[in-house]
Amino acid sequence: MLEEMIGDSNMRMRATDYRRLAIALCLATLMSLSSTVAHASTPPPMCATENLSLGIGQKFSYMTQEQGDIYTLTNRGKVACILYGYPRVSYYDKTKHVLPFTYTQSSSIYMTHNSPKTVLLVVGARAFFFVAGSTCQEGKPIEAVKIRVYLPNAKQPLIGRATAYPDTGGAIYFCEGALNHYQRQLDVSPIRADIHSF
Repeated sequence: MLEEMIGDSNMRMRATDYRRLAIALCLATLMSLSSTVAHASTPPPMCATENLSLGIGQKFSYMTQEQGDIYTLTNRGKVACILYGYPRVSYYDKTKHVLPFTYTQSSSIYMTHNSPKTVLLVVGARAFFFVAGSTCQEGKPIEAVKIRVYLPNAKQPLIGRATAYPDTGGAIYFCEGALNHYQRQLDVSPIRADIHSF
């Protein structure tokens, strides 16, 4: 009788231990899943300037009396990141002086007037922005040879060539002395995921 009582007691203890173990495993699993979900829902960071490279996109068909270029931003970092908004640009001549353009944001006839959208940039992928304006019809044309680009909320710039297509409409000229202010103005698009949204 005593042996049976001891046996029953051991069985009850083992059953209790199994239940405790099962509860502990369930809690551990739930905590692990919760951590995974929280990690997965964390949005990618904003793209850092040092992880991007500036380039020039493909040629396109220009409108009459239009000058401009498509520029690329390539993610050279190790993780995906996001871009949003309008880049701030400035152009320089061959003497390294800044050309005093005035800049507008998606307000000219040369591009669509769509609002900025968030662009997810996976490693190795490219985003795009477009700069365009009127060609020089009067005044003295001064060619831009360098572009300086500040991403939204960035303090460090990206610097690159102003154009890769100087003989096919891609060159950017500042019209010094032009009375028409449109010839001293450039329009800048928001950063886009593809070139078909300009």
